[in-house]
Amino acid sequence: MKKTKFLAIIMTLALMLTGVGYAYWSDTITSETTVKTGKFEVNILKDSAVARVIDDQVVTMAEPKIKGKTVAFEINNMYPGAFFNTGFKIVNDGDIPAKIKNIDVEVTGDKLSPYLNVDSGLWSKDEKGNPKFIRLFTGTLADFESGLALNEEAKNLVLKPGEFVEIASMDNQDELQKGLYVTMDKKAPDNETERKKAKIKMTFNFTQFNDDGSLDK
Repeated sequence: MKKTKFLAIIMTLALMLTGVGYAYWSDTITSETTVKTGKFEVNILKDSAVARVIDDQVVTMAEPKIKGKTVAFEINNMYPGAFFNTGFKIVNDGDIPAKIKNIDVEVTGDKLSPYLNVDSGLWSKDEKGNPKFIRLFTGTLADFESGLALNEEAKNLVLKPGEFVEIASMDNQDELQKGLYVTMDKKAPDNETERKKAKIKMTFNFTQFNDDGSLDK
């Protein structure tokens, strides 16, 4: 009897030492976080580049050429009183909302540019889906390079993924036109403007929607 009691005590002590008989229950929770970055990309919407001349059999236009993120237009046989408009859509093909940081303009053609009048703006849709026009510039092509600037409304225009902004303008009747609207002054002197060429290059620089400009300082 004493031997049996002694063995029981020994077994109890052994279980206590190994933790088998009297261990607390336990469990484990693991948190694993994966971070993936999005894609930031804006593009010229395919087949959106258009060049229009209304009721004019003299002015001719080549097919707009899109190469990467650049679109080129060529207009021929302009004359005093003639007008045209060229435009395209810029679409947010990325995952991150984007906004226009600035627009760089380069104009060549000193002889002709003072006699070409330009109206330029942006056409988009507001949060309710209604058409929205933002005028950026009205004046001569000679002043376009230095005079075009983003107003607060344009700076706050945010393109969500899949949304677009389109180059737009107001014509002589104050009607919305899709594209940059250009007219040639009826008083343009023939000896200064015949057989001349002018070129407009516009570069739209985009940034992510939360860029507050602090990194530019």
